[in-house]
Amino acid sequence: MAKSAKKIPEKVLNQAISLIDPWLAYLRYALEFPSLTVGVVNNRKTVFARAYGYADIKKQRKATTQTCYRIASNSKVFTAICIMQLVNKKKLALNDPISKHLPWFKSDKQRALQKVTIRDLLSHSSGLIREGYTHQWDNDQFATKQEIKRFVKKGLLSKSRKGRFKYSNLGFAVLGLLIEQVSGQSYANFTRKTIINPLGFQFTDAQLTKNIREHLATGYGRLIPGRPREVFKHVETNGMEAATGFSSNIVELCRFVIAENIGGKGLLPDEIKQKMFNAKVSINEQDDYGLGYSIRHSGSKKLVGHGGGFPGHTTQTLFDPKEKIGLVLLINTTAAPVKWIAEETFKVFDYYIKHQKEFAKVDLSLSRYEGLYRARWGDMQVVAAGKKLLAFDPRLSPFADFSELISIGKHKFMIQSKDGFDSIGEVAEFIMKGQSSAMGVNWGSHPYKKIRLSK
Repeated sequence: MAKSAKKIPEKVLNQAISLIDPWLAYLRYALEFPSLTVGVVNNRKTVFARAYGYADIKKQRKATTQTCYRIASNSKVFTAICIMQLVNKKKLALNDPISKHLPWFKSDKQRALQKVTIRDLLSHSSGLIREGYTHQWDNDQFATKQEIKRFVKKGLLSKSRKGRFKYSNLGFAVLGLLIEQVSGQSYANFTRKTIINPLGFQFTDAQLTKNIREHLATGYGRLIPGRPREVFKHVETNGMEAATGFSSNIVELCRFVIAENIGGKGLLPDEIKQKMFNAKVSINEQDDYGLGYSIRHSGSKKLVGHGGGFPGHTTQTLFDPKEKIGLVLLINTTAAPVKWIAEETFKVFDYYIKHQKEFAKVDLSLSRYEGLYRARWGDMQVVAAGKKLLAFDPRLSPFADFSELISIGKHKFMIQSKDGFDSIGEVAEFIMKGQSSAMGVNWGSHPYKKIRLSK
């Protein structure tokens, strides 16, 4: 059994969230995402969920925590869990060749295809080509089951990739067909029976149910200079459901992260989860892939989860199996930097956990200085942390380049920074509106005005 980690105090996470909240709001504004929705879990509880921006710009429909997004390749986690449930029931074995259960999984052009195993497909180490032989990601006509079978006959193996990481949506689509063959049910119905219904989900599914369609965010294309964002239609993913079909919202995905993590109930025994979280194939110096999970190494920390990209939607789940902290990010535009946002958010968690003794005593009067400030040279976010203030450029990672403000008098603070180019050792004096709220700050010789973000 895995050793239980020390629970992170909720008070510590709440302080971290007090920084993350305005930072994410600013990123959505600065990068012009239509909407961004975030959820944070601690141990077995959702401690923060918030939506920023619009689910539909034209209709001015605001995003909420009930707004659904296409979570795309996060679907692979659902598929991997279903496979491991069947393995746990002795209906499959990881080293079984796919052809043992799907006799059509063979090609006269590639005899080696018959040797591809379930483990190979789960870990993206089979050497299968990524998509098949259609333009499904560009014309929104996703391959049917019959088309996938025709792809197999043509041969699917790329050269010299067996045993090495090569991402394959098609491989996970085949795993979906394997689930159907072994269970005697459709992929969508099997996931409802084994995951969705046991967890009590109403807005999570591999198909576009009525509930999902009524709450689904409009998907928008990436920003291209001089052009309006492309608007995408809501389409079914047909035979590719197991690779990219799922939709969900922040409330249910946070509950899913709790269930899939160590100690979570209702899906798999912890020892099987541990096997899924262990590296099976290396991607690069920092990233590995397990059984249906991406694995990120950050110092001594291991973060597990998955990303997803769909026309008009970009999503990320990421959690720490030891500390039981989890994060979900949902954005309704193509090619948003969700992986970077997620990793930088975990750095914020780490900073507050590392300094939790220092931040244990909180000076509530510092809240009057918090906010977003603007000057000719840029914007600055100020947040309270324990008995001091932190100031950073919200366009960047909060701790890429930040200053600490130490109180030296009434509304006056000494600027401390690692960056000698900043006004280090000088005074930041807040300009007050009464005594309850700042309206500006003189940062050394630079005057900043407090602002509110436009919607």
